[in-house]
Amino acid sequence: MAMKNKTATVAVTTSLFLVSLLAGIQAVEAEASEPLISLSLAMDSPKVNATYTNVMPLVFSVQIQYKDYNRTVPLGLAVWYQIDQQPEVILGDYQYHNMYLDISKLSNGTHKLTIYAQMNYYIRDNIDAIPFNSTVIPNKQELPPTYFSVSNVPPSIHILSPQNKTYTSPNVTLNYVFNDPASINTPYSQESYSLDNQANQTMWVTNGTLRNLTNGPHSLTIYGKSGSIETSDTVFFTVDTTSPPPSPSPTIPELPQTTLTVALLVVTLLGAVALKRSRFKQ
Repeated sequence: MAMKNKTATVAVTTSLFLVSLLAGIQAVEAEASEPLISLSLAMDSPKVNATYTNVMPLVFSVQIQYKDYNRTVPLGLAVWYQIDQQPEVILGDYQYHNMYLDISKLSNGTHKLTIYAQMNYYIRDNIDAIPFNSTVIPNKQELPPTYFSVSNVPPSIHILSPQNKTYTSPNVTLNYVFNDPASINTPYSQESYSLDNQANQTMWVTNGTLRNLTNGPHSLTIYGKSGSIETSDTVFFTVDTTSPPPSPSPTIPELPQTTLTVALLVVTLLGAVALKRSRFKQ
């Protein structure tokens, strides 16, 4: 009889343990399906259905909400993005992102931008317990996509000075025009120049002076870049400081308007007097 009671007690204990274990597994599964950390997206750029050329600003932040802060131990944030079906690009583990994307290789038309965020975490079974439950809850979330349009246009550049001629000064004015269609979306342009095929130098302004040039032929190439689309313009010129500067062309001094009017009246009167004298003699 005692043996039967002992067996019954073991059976009940085992059953209670299995029920408790099953309940725990179901609780973990429920928490995994309804994460204690939710992630949301606050997108500033690109704007929905906006059109961008060559370069597009990407500005957004990931908002983190805790449903049970005391029981949640986050393991860090991971953020990445994907355009259409292209390879995913990892951005880092911070919430705020502000950058410029090169979209010059995308086809014109509508495209889809998707932001992904993941923050895995532990769950404390007892907020006072150390160590806590070591089970990692995966928490990857696909944030709502943003649709934008692309209308890519190649940039153009034109050198205004120097020109294809000879300069008698070692200091020559540098001036050019760079038409960058992406400048409406970015605060800067990517420009550089190369003098006589030397290493490229970054351009900070569109005008300046090439100083202390040596006598002889020179070449100047200015490069402009919009996204990954490049353009350039080249000019050839000569510096010769040994030749005298060209003589200025002679100019005829201009008479004041009143002087011309008086002179015309005098000529007219003299002509009239001469005509009367000729008739009088006849």
